[in-house]
Amino acid sequence: MNADHLSAEELRIAQSTGMTPEQFAKSLAEEAAQAALSARMPQPTMAEIFAKCGVELSEGMALAQCSYSVAALAAQPDGRVLVQVTPAQDFTPADGRTMDVPAWRMNSTIAARVIAAFSTQQPAVIDYEHQTLKAEKNGQPAPAAGWMHALRWIEGKGLHALAELTERAKEQIKAGEYRYFSPVIQYSTKTGEITRLLMGALTNNPAIHGMAAISAE
Repeated sequence: MNADHLSAEELRIAQSTGMTPEQFAKSLAEEAAQAALSARMPQPTMAEIFAKCGVELSEGMALAQCSYSVAALAAQPDGRVLVQVTPAQDFTPADGRTMDVPAWRMNSTIAARVIAAFSTQQPAVIDYEHQTLKAEKNGQPAPAAGWMHALRWIEGKGLHALAELTERAKEQIKAGEYRYFSPVIQYSTKTGEITRLLMGALTNNPAIHGMAAISAE
């Protein structure tokens, strides 16, 4: 795919994730090629995977958003918090969506590649209810709830983001107005391996259960 052929939605996602249009187009082309090689039938479109977000995306974009209850393990000296992004092993959502892979794959080796692909120069946004993905369609603002500055792997616990939460987000979490964190991930439709963390959101609609609630403390 040529960068000139990216839609406005795809260009906005590329900007939000710190990728150039050329890098994003290359990523889409690679994922489309992997999807074409997959023997699984039928292959759901990205529009189906993102239906609950109300976002129309091109086929071949191996992206998914998955919300779950998650613990901010420790406050850092600069006021940032560690937020768990994924478990330490393969996982699936519990919301009944159609999966084009048996599970999303995560381990220390995969995490090392995700961490290497993460841009610390342009922090990834944490918004509310994935509004960044919906703004063009519903016309509503998409304020940030925070920013993810770096990623870390904690053995036995999973992939974590070093997050800077806004004061408003901290107060909302403390008041119980928001309880869950939902990452938007890029993954291989051939192997299920997570390849990138693109952005995240505060939400009250968890898809993966069994983890402690997010904390702003």
